[in-house]
Amino acid sequence: MFLSPSGHAILYKYYSWDAWSKYVSKSKTIRFTNPHYFNDPFELSAGCHPLSNVDLMGVDRECNIDRNIVVLCLTRNPLNSLMWAHYGDSHRGVVVGFDVVSMGLGDKDRCVLPYQFGNVIYTSTKPQGFYADSFNEEIYSFCNYDPLFLEALQRNYLYKSYEWAYEEEVRIVRHRRSFLSEVSSSEVHCVDMSFNLGSVREIYFGWRFLMGKKPPRSTCLRAVKATKRDFPSARLSFVEPVGGTWKLQAHHLGDDWQEFIQGYFDF
Repeated sequence: MFLSPSGHAILYKYYSWDAWSKYVSKSKTIRFTNPHYFNDPFELSAGCHPLSNVDLMGVDRECNIDRNIVVLCLTRNPLNSLMWAHYGDSHRGVVVGFDVVSMGLGDKDRCVLPYQFGNVIYTSTKPQGFYADSFNEEIYSFCNYDPLFLEALQRNYLYKSYEWAYEEEVRIVRHRRSFLSEVSSSEVHCVDMSFNLGSVREIYFGWRFLMGKKPPRSTCLRAVKATKRDFPSARLSFVEPVGGTWKLQAHHLGDDWQEFIQGYFDF
């Protein structure tokens, strides 16, 4: 996790090129999704306990989460090769670094789990058994963070198998009612939240982002020019491999970016 010039935390979101174009570049939104629609079939299962399937006091955990909860998934590392492969459209997409503080993602009054308490917990053995407030339905109606219920919040939203640890995931959990004027659209499975352009602090173009785009040189120039225009506060970089290693590095596009791109294609 890096810091913005203001000292705020920066966390990252991997996008395919189409998703970047639709949600970030065009709509200026970021998507919170109901966790039932995540790609891990074990999602939320650490919140179960021995009596989860028994109707006690009318508590319906699955229904409450499905109706009320949406989650934003971010990561700490913009140069993770596996993340680029799995979420960045095989290195053809874009990674965006967001100033999470300026976006209100650390606001304890509006987030059930703000980013500073949303570090995903990876374990080789799934938690089982009861936990504090196992039968407390109120935790699914919270619009704010309450540290007294941290164990229940962690069990419900933050535990995953260690096999996912490469993601270095940080989650922001919100109740649908907590969104006010910043909502761009709301659907059954997601909420799209508008953000201030100044919240975008870093943008990384994938190693293969020009693959299949013709002509590549003019496409590259147009993409960088439009991105610099739309996000003047963001630091733009090309991702490229480090010679002789399996690692990735970022090449910052400074004031001489047009000359760099010209030389990049001439080379």
